[in-house]
Amino acid sequence: MRVTEFDVDAKRLGVTIEQIKESFEVELSNGKILGVIVPTKTQLLSYTPDELETLIAEIRRGKISLSYLAEQLNLNPYQVYVILKHLLKTGKLNGELTYNTFTSEDASKKAMLQKAKAHKREHRLSASQKRKR
Repeated sequence: MRVTEFDVDAKRLGVTIEQIKESFEVELSNGKILGVIVPTKTQLLSYTPDELETLIAEIRRGKISLSYLAEQLNLNPYQVYVILKHLLKTGKLNGELTYNTFTSEDASKKAMLQKAKAHKREHRLSASQKRKR
């Protein structure tokens, strides 16, 4: 994953930050690069198809901390949040995203099934105790 600072490129090329941003927006929309522009900053977070597949495979395993992912990707947690939010929005990923964690859709389903089974066991136990009275 690569972080491109618009102000650095603008200074190097002698253009405005807005021109750099617009250039990246065109490249993103044409599919020339993969990535997302950080909304609150003047940064582009870009990645290769292999990096994207590796990231998706890692987070599909279950619930994962954004801090952990940030450490693995050499990014900060907010940058990881922006990437995951983009992947959710574009349908490349399914799950639940908070500012601290990402839970894959499969992990969410497993957790709900486990809760339902536990509730069912509690209900059966409660019913059998009532019959004993």
